[in-house]
Amino acid sequence: MSTRPQIVVTLALAGALLTACSTHATTAGPPVSPSAAFKGLAGDAAVDAKLKAGYIFQVSGTVHSVDVALGMPPIFRLGHGDVVDVNLVPSTEPRYRISGPHGSQRNVLALPPACAGCDNGGSATPSPQSTPPPNYGPCSSSGGATWYNGATGDGGCTPRGSTKPLTCGTWSWSSRAKGTLIVPGTGTFPDLDYVVDNNDGTCRLGFV
Repeated sequence: MSTRPQIVVTLALAGALLTACSTHATTAGPPVSPSAAFKGLAGDAAVDAKLKAGYIFQVSGTVHSVDVALGMPPIFRLGHGDVVDVNLVPSTEPRYRISGPHGSQRNVLALPPACAGCDNGGSATPSPQSTPPPNYGPCSSSGGATWYNGATGDGGCTPRGSTKPLTCGTWSWSSRAKGTLIVPGTGTFPDLDYVVDNNDGTCRLGFV
């Protein structure tokens, strides 16, 4: 199933979470083994230790649509001005805190009750404004997928056919000046303009 901006995001997200969440599972899609979750992540001992201790990646912010399929993690699609934050949180926290496009109150996520890994009864976290990292201009002009390390100030462009391990997942080139982030056990974010990795398991994803 695929939704569009004109269709209520609530229905798609609730469907994704009903499929992915139950009292018997805490991940979206099929179970993810520790080795699979760590594969592709930048080698950060503190992040690895938290994941092994049962922490999960939580995503919060706004998206324009979501694609869902039985037995697969959801694919979240951002639109103009959308920003999503990825955080490492204890497994008792919700995995998704997502709302629909800016200014569309009808699109605020309605979560099924008692859903493991979901924000049961809570409201979605408002998303901040999209602010590209300083290397976005030259990188996007060159056609690369922009990544930036917010902790060190380093940045780069992932070229066509390449991937970049980050502490929140795996970043890869998807099309000219666009990249895709796969967050282990949580979902896929395709065709992003940039990703900012804070070097601690947290990232900010943006669509200009």
